[in-house]
Amino acid sequence: MTIRHLLSLWVCKMKGNKCGRGLLTLVLSTVVMIMLSVPLYADVNVQDLEMGTHDYIMDKQQTSNCSMVQMSDNELSDVTAAGFSSFSWDDSVATAYLNIQTSTFTEIQSLKMGYYNNGWDEDWTNVSLGSSTQDLVCKGFTIQASFSNLTDPTTRTLDSLRVGTPSMTGPITATFNSFTGRIDNSGTLVLDAVRQNLGRQTINSTDSQFYMQLSTTGPQTGWYFYWSKATITPAP
Repeated sequence: MTIRHLLSLWVCKMKGNKCGRGLLTLVLSTVVMIMLSVPLYADVNVQDLEMGTHDYIMDKQQTSNCSMVQMSDNELSDVTAAGFSSFSWDDSVATAYLNIQTSTFTEIQSLKMGYYNNGWDEDWTNVSLGSSTQDLVCKGFTIQASFSNLTDPTTRTLDSLRVGTPSMTGPITATFNSFTGRIDNSGTLVLDAVRQNLGRQTINSTDSQFYMQLSTTGPQTGWYFYWSKATITPAP
């Protein structure tokens, strides 16, 4: 089974185990959806606010007509910044990290992933990401791809793709008609399920690592969700 056979998001149903969605589409659409649908936050100190309101270029203009002016060393010394993204290789694993924070309360009628062998890996309905009283907050986002035979272009394969966050806090409520994934709570196993009907439940995470994974190898192929610090309770 290949990544192409397993890809099916939202209401996209595979016919004959084929779906015309590539990995690049998955990654880009996930990141763009996150960045466009929720507000972004960053820590700002007093110095940053002062810099944002000060017009360094106009300081050196003789008239109101603007032009590019080189900043002095003293002006540059007042500039502070942080990297928006980073990229790394570790053996055969490529990781991209996006330094953004999201906070959202989003309702989704139906979320389905991975239709094959006459069933869904994930089939969630009436989904709430966050709630009316508590947003779902994610601090940082990661995109990770794992390869086999990376140095051989003729046999190189993409084995898995993960999209997630190192820190998720807040509730996810849904009717889990089919759930595939694992929930731990600080080292204690809460749930390990494959296409299990959980009914109406709420997954509450607290500064939890989270990822969704699409894999063609290993003990669990297909779509898989993971939380490192969360609990699951019947939804009200």
